[in-house]
Amino acid sequence: MNQKTETEPHVQGLLSLLNEVWVKDRFKALAKEHLTAERMLFLAIECVRNNPALGECDHLSVLGAFITAQSLGLEPNTPLGHAYLIPYKGWTKDDQGNWKQKQAECSFQIGYRGFAQLFHRTGKVVTFCARAIRENDTFHHEEGTNMVVRYSKALQSRGKVIGSFCHINKLNGGQDFELLTLEDIEQVRSTSETYKSLVKSVEQAEKKNNKTELDKAKAKLADTPWVKWEDIMCAKPAIKRLAKVSDLDTQVSIAAEIDSLSDVGQADFKAVVDAKDEHEVFDAFSAQQQRAALPQPSDKPIPTLDLGGKPEAQPVPSKSNGNSQKQPLAQPDGPPAGHPASFNYGGF
Repeated sequence: MNQKTETEPHVQGLLSLLNEVWVKDRFKALAKEHLTAERMLFLAIECVRNNPALGECDHLSVLGAFITAQSLGLEPNTPLGHAYLIPYKGWTKDDQGNWKQKQAECSFQIGYRGFAQLFHRTGKVVTFCARAIRENDTFHHEEGTNMVVRYSKALQSRGKVIGSFCHINKLNGGQDFELLTLEDIEQVRSTSETYKSLVKSVEQAEKKNNKTELDKAKAKLADTPWVKWEDIMCAKPAIKRLAKVSDLDTQVSIAAEIDSLSDVGQADFKAVVDAKDEHEVFDAFSAQQQRAALPQPSDKPIPTLDLGGKPEAQPVPSKSNGNSQKQPLAQPDGPPAGHPASFNYGGF
């Protein structure tokens, strides 16, 4: 990053935050043998210098993403491919019903290699394999008393993606396996806030008939991992499903939950800024996951019941929990991962 960019107010403000004493103390409290506080601070500063768009995000969301990375012991935005911090602008409707982009937030996403690292760190995994399955690949599996999984990648003309899988051999001799169909994969992609936002950007540019804006929006969409790194992104949901159901380690399942919350735009990284240790970080995301799983109250009246007489409208459930304060909601916005952090504004 050139000197001029580094001195821009939004970038300098974020760099100043990262150098505050309380932030350095937070990194020390979360330090790992394989990711020290000094290393984390260096990586954080390099992230901002190499991707100035992070400075335009809510600074606390950026800090929360760094804290999440250190809690999991994953280096962000390095060639290791463990995890990525991604600036992202979501879409919302104004009072007139017109679409507009919101203030940028920072999202944290775990890469394929990051999940592989977490699986192996448990000390319970001998082999780890996750792949997208294409039409002309060779794939055979049998589940039952003796599980069988055979996969061979076609060396040319592989065809379209038709599924994905994740398989591990465990130290105790057991195996875990997850298989996703194409329909499963498409359902996951349809919930990605970043992918939807970039598609929305293309649609808005087409409506404006603005070729320059349309070309820019299409270029960003083409750079998303769902397009550019399709095999990795198709394999990742299988990895996360296995992580959530395996009996390996709490950290592995929590990592999958964090990544899934970020995918659907419900991860609030600002909520972990004050966490004193990794347990508080994980507890915060567990609470967010539980809230995300609860059905949201509706403003619409419940349909009337026909009891043979005059129908009576049913009461609308109250949103109040007994006090006048509104309950905090998880912050929206968060894109998928799998690509170094030289991403332009808007995330993947």
